[in-house]
Formats: sequence, structure tokens, C-alpha cells
Amino acid sequence: MEGSSWRYSQRRTAYLPFKCGWPEWCRGYRVCVGGEWLSGVEAVVERGYLSIERHWSAGDTILLELDMPVEIFRARQEVQANEGRIALQRGPIVYCIEQSDHDKLKYDEMTFSARERLLVEHREDLLEGVTTLRGKDGLGRPCQFVPYYAWDNRQPGYMQVWVREKQEEQLYNY
Repeated sequence: MEGSSWRYSQRRTAYLPFKCGWPEWCRGYRVCVGGEWLSGVEAVVERGYLSIERHWSAGDTILLELDMPVEIFRARQEVQANEGRIALQRGPIVYCIEQSDHDKLKYDEMTFSARERLLVEHREDLLEGVTTLRGKDGLGRPCQFVPYYAWDNRQPGYMQVWVREKQEEQLYNY
């Protein structure tokens, strides 16, 4: 989970609602106020907002952790150029493969399984800090996806968001 925090900075105690816009991509969350985790009744998401109503004291801190699982997307049928391809997204971030991480691959050569497990890793050493997705391509070779917004910042080369999906031969994945 990724987190954000806010601090109540008024000098006097007050009963106020705290509301913040809720991202459509978020599937789950945890909220901590003053070191105490709140239940879903105390921190409710409704009509596009997270709402917490309580007495606030100076220095109260809200910690909000948002679940950001990696999701696989397939293009709409009308987009024939992307038929048989998948794209990866984590929270609001779309990912891509970049030639600088796969120098021996040619454009559109890689396949990727929608069942592949991915390691979500924040790398401070890459582009002054980005979160990458690492796994194995359809042939079992290591691969790395970088945020789409960060591509072409290391060396010139191709980039690909819609990657050919590896055709699975087995029905179940154990």
C-alpha cells in the first residue's frame, strides 16, 4: 500500500468532517488517526469522497494507505491493433517496457503472461526514484516495466505499453 498523511493544525479542538477525493482505481484502504486504525464505519467512502467525522485536536495526524495492486488491461475489441495484447497499470500509473532494460529484444518481440507474478519495487537509483514492476517474460527471461511517464529518459530506444499476451497452455495456474 502507498501512503499519504495530513496534520490537523488548528489550535482549538473542533468537531469537523474531513473529506478527500477518492480515486476510482482504489480497491481498498486503511486509515490511521493519531496512531489508531479506524474501522470502515469511522472512515467511510461515499459519493467519491473519503469522509471522517470526529473531534480533532491540534497535531492529529491522518495516515491514509491506498491499495494499489497491479492490474492487467485488455483493449476494447474495436481497437484491432491491440488485439491479443495486454497493458499493466498500478493505481493511476500505466507501465511500459523500454528498450534500455531489454537491449537484446526487438520491438514487439516480447510476450507477457497475464498470470505472471510481479515484484513492485521502488528504485531510488532509477531516474531519481520510480516504482518498477519486475517479473519474467513469456520465455522466462527477466523483464522490467517502468512508468510510462518516465520512458526515454535514459537512452534512446523503443517503448511499448501494449505487449503481446503469452498464450497459456494450461487451464489453471498453481
